[in-house]
Amino acid sequence: MLYGHSKSHEDLELITECARCSKALLNTKPTLEGVLTTNGAIDTIIASTSFVSDKTKSMVLEVLAALCLVSPDTHGAICKALEPSLGDLIAQLTNDESAMSLKVHP
Repeated sequence: MLYGHSKSHEDLELITECARCSKALLNTKPTLEGVLTTNGAIDTIIASTSFVSDKTKSMVLEVLAALCLVSPDTHGAICKALEPSLGDLIAQLTNDESAMSLKVHP
């Protein structure tokens, strides 16, 4: 749900397709550099996981994992941005309430 409303099947398909396109675009140097230099871009990518399917969440996490490999600074920025929501995200992906207590230590 986003803004308290259920997303239609078409909305979810559109969001998933946007995530696929974003993943493909991040394979180009200009787009990758744009994400890394744009304030709030990483936070926006992370926020997108709050209202998509598990398959799309996994895709977004793959993108974030690839970004972590760019540099130690990027890895640290992603870990810092993920920290508040990582336990919730893992719980959603695993349906395991014990994941809620996970802490990230960058």
